[in-house]
Amino acid sequence: MISQPARLVSDLLAANAGSVNAFMKRFGQEVVDYATALIPARDGAFESLVEDILVDALAQIRAADTGSEEALRRFVLECACRTLRARHKQVLAQGPDARALKTSYRHGEVLSELNMTEAQLAAAVSEGVIRAFREDDTTKFRAEDLRALMKRQSGSLACISAAERELLCLQFRLGIEPEVIARWTGLSPAEVEDRTEGACRALVRAGVLSESLG
Repeated sequence: MISQPARLVSDLLAANAGSVNAFMKRFGQEVVDYATALIPARDGAFESLVEDILVDALAQIRAADTGSEEALRRFVLECACRTLRARHKQVLAQGPDARALKTSYRHGEVLSELNMTEAQLAAAVSEGVIRAFREDDTTKFRAEDLRALMKRQSGSLACISAAERELLCLQFRLGIEPEVIARWTGLSPAEVEDRTEGACRALVRAGVLSESLG
């Protein structure tokens, strides 16, 4: 009896009606999750990355392992890693957002970043929502408080590079083992683990993660 993954691949190769939609339904969301980790803004570059990943995966589907649903899933994710490196190197090369590395903001920066009035800022400080402190005779405000107020989930990982976000997504969101990630990304397993741990520590320092690594 033919397996469901084998049937799907057979339908895709035969260009049967509905086969592409079935493929998208099964794997599209995880491709979107992967691309979002790399391009949180979901702008035109994000759309181009998602499209290229899906097109490349479909173009190479004949080579897919159809022994199980998980095997086919991993084929698609491996295609995503290959497409990123072959056609979107500039995305992978993006470093951390300098603003996300800030530990404090000056008065004017707070008003600009949060689009607040003077009265609203004074109220936020009075209520303890934003903590103020003095440094070099200047009032400053803690960056982690601003990030919490901004509530920008898409930018919460901006303090680490795109390459680090890719590793975190593959391992912790998509459940891929470091050894497999190493093979897909051209790193050694030790490099994957070291960079992943370093990224997690950076997130702790930035206040994105609330607990240190065990």
